[in-house]
Amino acid sequence: MAEPIANPGPTIWLEPLASIDETSRKITLVKTPQVEIIQLIVPAGRDVPTHQAQGDMVVQCLDGRVSLFALGKKYDLKPGQLLHLSLDDQFSIRGIDNASVLVTLIAAKTGGSVELIGG
Repeated sequence: MAEPIANPGPTIWLEPLASIDETSRKITLVKTPQVEIIQLIVPAGRDVPTHQAQGDMVVQCLDGRVSLFALGKKYDLKPGQLLHLSLDDQFSIRGIDNASVLVTLIAAKTGGSVELIGG
């Protein structure tokens, strides 16, 4: 796997789920001061220990199934489902089936408000 990408342009290869073994893996795909995109490979029965969101975070299940524990609840995610967490939310993940999960972290904004173009 190439070094994490900080500049836009090249396409990024996601680790195929077929290559999963008994080891959980964290693969940083993009890392800039504003955003970090990580692919987590979570084997069935394995855990990603409790972490705390360092900004807004979106967790999307790409393949397989996981249980995500956050906000005092258990969320079972399957392919095509995602969950949004806010700054300082604690979460952990458990593989139900061998799974691939995409995590997008958006840096906490400071200062003035941010508006979308056309808003």
